Amino acid sequence: MAMTSASTALQQTALEIAEQRLPTFARIYLRMADAAKQFHEGLGRTYDDLGRARLREALNLRIARIFQDYDVTQEEYEGFILMISGDPMQREIFERILEGL
Repeated sequence: MAMTSASTALQQTALEIAEQRLPTFARIYLRMADAAKQFHEGLGRTYDDLGRARLREALNLRIARIFQDYDVTQEEYEGFILMISGDPMQREIFERILEGL
């Protein structure tokens, strides 16, 4: 019984932390979407391997900068994406936050 209470408390704490960070992750999400859009637009105009490699390098640098700007690791961001994908309630909250940005 004590283990269940501890587990529930940990889950609640994790949920509260996630909800506090949702606005940050929403901003990261929007910047990542913009970076991906620009990358794909560039791919549509680039036909040589060297040019595509430069675009990929620029995308990787931009993504690294986004993570650095928000002091978030790629693993944290991926965990956030998994959480949003797997939890309809969190996804709904996240989508409302996105609408407000």
